[in-house]
Amino acid sequence: SPGMNAVLKGFIDKCLSLGISPYIFKKGIEGVFKNDGQEYMEEDQRRLLATSGSVIQCNKRFRLIEQEGAENLAIENLRKNKCDALIVLGGDGSMRLSNKLFRARYPVVALPGTIDNDLPVYCLGFDSALNATIGLIQMLESTSRSMERVHLAEVYGAGSGHFALSLAHAVNPQAVLVNEMKEIGVDVDEFIDTYLIDKLAASFKRENKSRIVIVSEFLKHRYLIDPRG
Repeated sequence: SPGMNAVLKGFIDKCLSLGISPYIFKKGIEGVFKNDGQEYMEEDQRRLLATSGSVIQCNKRFRLIEQEGAENLAIENLRKNKCDALIVLGGDGSMRLSNKLFRARYPVVALPGTIDNDLPVYCLGFDSALNATIGLIQMLESTSRSMERVHLAEVYGAGSGHFALSLAHAVNPQAVLVNEMKEIGVDVDEFIDTYLIDKLAASFKRENKSRIVIVSEFLKHRYLIDPRG
């Protein structure tokens, strides 16, 4: 996101002002484990704020972090590249490894960046991701209105409905489906069958009406289509 590139630029600026050589690992923690990184020079930072998305990329599902002793391999690679400390910008997996490094007494600073609401703080990346998605849903509303179709928009969340609900407050869809529904005693399939389908059917009696349903990631229901066929 633009926010992450701004953090990266700030880190590089500060390192260079102190005479420190910044070393950047690609794809976050995955880059540390695979020893995939490079030293960043002053000319490399000029494109950061003008570039959308994280220029060093990311990895959403990197399981090696969970393995026992993973911090030892990370520290070994960090020392190979003469890194005296590590600044981590990432989600819950990155934060877990940061905690392991801290307990192993390796100098580490962790900056939470995730839209999934699986960390107990307001995270970098949430606001920019939300605003970008609002724009996309607004464009989808025009398509839904002109084609008279129902559109289901699935959004990230890693099992949490925080992002989907925040988006729904902004775009006012026909409905929002989140994993937390079952925690308050609402059966998702029953909700779709007894309420949502009737509401969508009734909306076709109104002209110039968009029909958008926001669906949170990993929500399981009987209408889920297996992409494998």
